[in-house]
Amino acid sequence: MKKPKQSKASGGGRSQTGGLRAMCADIAGDDVSLTFIEGHDDAILGVAEDDGIWRVVYSEALIIRKLKDRDGMSSSGAQEFFEYNFVGAMLGHATPVFVKGS
Repeated sequence: MKKPKQSKASGGGRSQTGGLRAMCADIAGDDVSLTFIEGHDDAILGVAEDDGIWRVVYSEALIIRKLKDRDGMSSSGAQEFFEYNFVGAMLGHATPVFVKGS
């Protein structure tokens, strides 16, 4: 897998979440359709390109923390929910990448 690209672009007055999606789209290019996870834009780390396929990169730790804090899940419940509903979603080539770690 190729190294994720990073953008030097600023938010330009856009909202943080809208800005993150726009930044990812700017990096990947206008002709690329990216798959985003609704409600978890704050866990976006960037985008990665692998053999011509662009995918959004998310922090697993930030998603699980949000499931615990926002939705009141236990640690094990949040982990199980994440693995089943996010990792197990299998959206084909557009499936997001989840980075482990804090």
